[in-house]
Amino acid sequence: MHYCACLVAQGFSQIPGIDFFKTYAPVAKMASMCVLLAMAACHNFDIHQVNIKGAYLNGEFKEGKVIYMCLPPGINLTDDKTLVLRILKPIYGLCQSSRHWYHKFLSVLMGPLQMKRCEVDQAVFYWVEGGSVMALASHVDDCSAVTSSVELEEEIKTKLRKAFEISDLGEINWILGIAVKHNHVARTIVTGLILHKEPSTP
Repeated sequence: MHYCACLVAQGFSQIPGIDFFKTYAPVAKMASMCVLLAMAACHNFDIHQVNIKGAYLNGEFKEGKVIYMCLPPGINLTDDKTLVLRILKPIYGLCQSSRHWYHKFLSVLMGPLQMKRCEVDQAVFYWVEGGSVMALASHVDDCSAVTSSVELEEEIKTKLRKAFEISDLGEINWILGIAVKHNHVARTIVTGLILHKEPSTP
């Protein structure tokens, strides 16, 4: 057993339109995941998962953005009770941290990985060249990557590792609380539904 601690801002005290404007977290739609799983089953592609550690902490404030927060209870850095903390990086609790993380993540996927963003799902990205295919679905800090080869799978992980600290979770077993079993021989993926290649008619 290990213990973790993190500093969380009082995002509940932020006022929409004053302290923040748009706020969202990149989460792929379930319909998009079904399409990616079906594609992987049909073409016998690999599906691996990666977790990005402390995702929100990788975000970056725009130049000139200034945010302050009170000292957390129990933290006594000074006897001067009028002093506050200036936040230099987006942290958990801030209403816009997910937005800052998304823009940082976007810059890596569309930069070094040269992927394109899906027009109907902003949390799905893809790259296609000839018969080579990479697709990635984001669930805030978890990524599900579908690739047509082991080399492309390693390329995604290598370039993500250069930008962030990641945990390689290997071949997909779970996604959003749903068990996933990929049978490469039968070309099936079993979840709550069975997605498989339709048998050819004689």
